[in-house]
Amino acid sequence: MSATRKMTAPAATASPAPVGVMRGYARVSTVDQHPEVQIERLIAAGIAAGQIYVDKGQSGSKAKRPAWDRLMNDMEPGDKIAAVRLDRIGRSVKNLYDTMELFRSRGCYLWILDQGIDTEQPTGMGKLFFGILAVIAEFERDLIIERTVDAQAVVRLTGNMRRIAGGGPPLGFRDPGGAPDRDWVLDPRAADWLASGARMVLDDPQHRVETAFKALPPMTDSTGTPVNVKMFRSALKRAASAGIITVRDVEIGLAECGGPLDEQTWKRLKGIFAARSRGRTPSLVYYPFGPLLRCAKCGNTLTGEIGYKGRRMYGCRSPRKVNGTMLTPCRGVSVSAAAVEELLRVTVEEWLRSPAARAAAAEAPRASGRREELEELIADQQDMIAEFAAQRLARHMRAEKCAELSGEAAAMIDAARRELDELDALEDDGGQLPAGEGWDDMTVPERLRAVQRAVVTPIRVLPGTPGPKAVPTDERLLIIPR
Repeated sequence: MSATRKMTAPAATASPAPVGVMRGYARVSTVDQHPEVQIERLIAAGIAAGQIYVDKGQSGSKAKRPAWDRLMNDMEPGDKIAAVRLDRIGRSVKNLYDTMELFRSRGCYLWILDQGIDTEQPTGMGKLFFGILAVIAEFERDLIIERTVDAQAVVRLTGNMRRIAGGGPPLGFRDPGGAPDRDWVLDPRAADWLASGARMVLDDPQHRVETAFKALPPMTDSTGTPVNVKMFRSALKRAASAGIITVRDVEIGLAECGGPLDEQTWKRLKGIFAARSRGRTPSLVYYPFGPLLRCAKCGNTLTGEIGYKGRRMYGCRSPRKVNGTMLTPCRGVSVSAAAVEELLRVTVEEWLRSPAARAAAAEAPRASGRREELEELIADQQDMIAEFAAQRLARHMRAEKCAELSGEAAAMIDAARRELDELDALEDDGGQLPAGEGWDDMTVPERLRAVQRAVVTPIRVLPGTPGPKAVPTDERLLIIPR
């Protein structure tokens, strides 16, 4: 009887884990830093020099970096990626954990030399340590940003225009060269050219930038680039052109080198551009009586604007401050500019034929009350500008809205100051009105002067509703003869 052999199936053997390659990664944040120390430490840890990937001038906050991307493409299952410190891999929690998930999905490992992190032999303490270090890495980056912002704010407050504007010098400035912390200086040639262009825009009743640019001689900036109309318009809007230093669109000081434009000129331009962005025409030639009109609901000065079908309107559009709280403008207090001007024309011409007009022509002007109103208006609008800046700084208002409202307030201040100048001139000439002249023969300042003589100002405007049952303009304007 022959012995039989018992046949057994061979035991199933697990497939061996893939044997990977040791690869290294080194990174420096700026091009003038040197990664050699990191490379030497990676070589000492047993990584071949040909397997070390180096990024220069790449921030750790970026998920995509040239050498890092090549490393991710070359990485195979079982590979072990080494770095000297955790912050060489990434500086944010999301980026670090995304990297760990990528490594896990590809069957690769991460080895951090200084912190002793080795995901090939994971432990509970190692996972906890990795999480803590990731949070610290992001916290360190936030501290660096905060310190950098604080340092830049200090530099800006000292009046260094170069740091606040960044990049190359804007139109009207030039870089003198020299020390690394050098400031810009004015370029007299371009500065005078820009100031002349600003005066042309302000003197034009329609404030046409293109017309002023065509009237100016050709100009180049500090780099030799020919100035076009877009560059010209941008320079007129830029706060730096007035030597004003801003942080987050809030003015914080004046540059030591000054600017091509004086502050008052720039604010007038700012008001014009802000009004135009909303379809308004800010010139007093088109809306001369706005400073004399008041909203009967809130007391705001009415401003000119383009209304339905391009009609010129006077309306309550400026926010107002009540008990320290900014309120929205009133609705419904809007009247046709043409109707207002016609009504005032009839009123003034009737007054010119009266004995009161002849008596007023020989008397000193009664401007003290109006002067107080204008001075109060200027103070109120200046408070509003400060309030807008505070709201913008606290991030309660968008930069565009802050610039728009501040520009409108600055335009109202400018109009009030002009009227004060007219009152001064009126007092100097004894308050005489043009003898024998009617409304059509008067200039805009003379019309304003005549209205102030003929009726009690400011003129209150009542709200009304549009449509067939709309209240006529003459019933909405509270005109009280003197």
